[in-house]
This record gives sequence, C-alpha cells and structure tokens, in this order.
Amino acid sequence: MTQQPVRICILGGGFGGLYTALRLSQFPWEKPQRPEIILVDRQDRFVFLPLLYELLTGELQTWEIAPPFEELLANTGVRFTQATVAGIDIDNRRVQLENGPEFPYDRLVLALGGETPLDGVPGVADRAIPFHTLADAYRLEERVRILEESNAEKIRVAIVGGGYSGVELACKLAERLGERGRLRLIEQGNEILRTSSEFNRSAAQQALNDRNVWIDLETAVESIGSDTISL
Repeated sequence: MTQQPVRICILGGGFGGLYTALRLSQFPWEKPQRPEIILVDRQDRFVFLPLLYELLTGELQTWEIAPPFEELLANTGVRFTQATVAGIDIDNRRVQLENGPEFPYDRLVLALGGETPLDGVPGVADRAIPFHTLADAYRLEERVRILEESNAEKIRVAIVGGGYSGVELACKLAERLGERGRLRLIEQGNEILRTSSEFNRSAAQQALNDRNVWIDLETAVESIGSDTISL
C-alpha cells in the first residue's frame, strides 16, 4: 500500500507564510518523504508591503508590487488555494474554509498576520484609511486624486504611525502634493523608526524635514472628525 505524503498546510500568504512554503519546497527531500505543501490565502496576490506606497506615485505597477501567488509558486510543487479560513479543528487536524470543503493536515503553520484595528478611536472606522492592502492603496489613491482635483488651496493629510510605512508614505505624498500639501506625521512614541538604527532614523528625519512634513512625537489620536483630528 502506497503511503500518503505528509501534508503541510500553511495559512496566510504574507512574508512568513510564503517564504515558509518556498523554503520547504527547496529542501532536498527524498522522493518518498517529500511532503504535500498547501498555501492558503484569501487574496490571489502576495503584497510586498514595503513598496505599497509606490502605487501612489506611479513608480511601480500593481503586478510589480503584488504578483499573483500562482506565478510565484510556479514549478515549486507548492499548491495554492485562494480561500478564507473559517475555522481549525485541532483535535481532528482539519482546516475549515468559507464556502468550501474541509481538508486534513499533518502539520499546520499559522501565518495569518494581523489587521489594523479601527475600533479603538472614535471616527477611525468611518473616516480613516488603513494602509495595509492593495484595496487600501487604491482607496487612498482615489481620495488623493479627488482632493487634487478640488478647489482646495491646501491639502492637509495626517499620517498616524512613524514606522517605515508611515515615513515613506509621508515623503511620497509630500512630493506628490507639492506646495499644496500639508503633511503631518503623528507618532505615539518618542521617536520615529523606533526599532531602526540611529543612522536610518537620522536619514528619515532629514527626508521629512526636507519635504516640510510636520512631526508630532509622543502624541496620540483621540478622535477623528469629518475634517479634523483631535490629538
């Protein structure tokens, strides 16, 4: 009787999930021991988050920032399934998918990542735009375009979070909006790029200063109105 290969199921196609799948596929498995590797993600594309802001400047296209999983996994032996995970039966080692069948696994990798919380501050869910997915980038691009086509003398944008994404986004929007732009970077900690090196922090600070981006450190957002933000 032929023994079934071990099935490794990886839930989540971000950096952790995708690179785990690729690395496992590259191991020098002996043929009888080669596992079946399945990668599950609700999106059909891998999003390279560090370059997501490039969509706002047109420097890169969607296919460059978010290539399809099918292309990335071609000829690797990894099987991709686009689906949303509905539940996990740990006792019986089965993954339940929304609008799809269950399937068994022998080894499970959880790499589902997280989502930007929108319910902690009044007004965020209705008026703020998260910046984590392609849909977020498209939504922000549309909003910026509408503001650019308006008669507003100044376009005021507040970016909350002084990590790499926040700093890059502030710089790119400042460049795009030019003299009309009034950019404000709000960071709850006492410095931007808190986990980065001093050299990177200094370079980022200089880049923001050169583009006249106002920086608020040790500042938290209390609420967001239709055209105001309370700090």
